[in-house]
Amino acid sequence: MNSAFIKLRIGGIGLNLSEITMTLNKEPTMSCKKGDKVVSKYKSEKTHHTEDIWLYDEEILGEENHQERINRFLDEFLHCTAYINKLLKDFEVMIWIAFYPETEQFSFHLDSEILKKITKLGVRLDVEVSYLQAFYDGTYKDRRHTAIGQSNMKE
Repeated sequence: MNSAFIKLRIGGIGLNLSEITMTLNKEPTMSCKKGDKVVSKYKSEKTHHTEDIWLYDEEILGEENHQERINRFLDEFLHCTAYINKLLKDFEVMIWIAFYPETEQFSFHLDSEILKKITKLGVRLDVEVSYLQAFYDGTYKDRRHTAIGQSNMKE
């Protein structure tokens, strides 16, 4: 079963997180202010957020039709188009669709209704497809250090 998420992400400096929550009538899945410590289960070094973030996401369950689920998600925000357009003047607003397939070969499509809704909202669209099997089963190799790359590296 593939896993997938659809997200509304708002980022920038000076976000009014409580106003966004109240206006969109959604509790964020994650929110932070610039300078807050990044909590990561993968990295041990201490880092901090470089911007304010308001993020709302929902999982697209494996048996769900991706097209229908994305359309329903977008419908939840269409009544806030004017507010989202106001945010766009000072902040980055995006719809972020993330697919995590179980196989290396994967395809998807976005129908014209989805594209029309994203256009109406005026937001950026980011699509991520990440095959993470090797990462999670421990066989992942950092491909930045290939044989060619190693020959150019100084010790």
